[in-house]
Amino acid sequence: MRLLLLIPLLCLTGCAITNSQEVAPGEYRLTAHGNIFQSKETLLKAIDKKASKLCGERGYTLAGDGALSTEPVVSYYNGQQINASAVLLTETARCGGSPQAPSAPPAAGS
Repeated sequence: MRLLLLIPLLCLTGCAITNSQEVAPGEYRLTAHGNIFQSKETLLKAIDKKASKLCGERGYTLAGDGALSTEPVVSYYNGQQINASAVLLTETARCGGSPQAPSAPPAAGS
């Protein structure tokens, strides 16, 4: 009986998976994705962990709009098709240097 309760709980608490792609020396595009129940904070923690691992002691700054996106996921279980969604968060990590200040929006009437 406990096993029947444990399996759905494990599915709901799945961890975020992070992928990295080097786009320039010392600059990485990081994408964290998880199930639809993953929060933005959880995905951002996964990105922070990956950026810290890639950049090490040099430190890093993250750049991106921080917007979550969703994508459809199709899986099969016992011959049945299951449609679900996954959430994604993509940021760019720049190793070393100081954080860049966000650019100011253009002044009204300019």
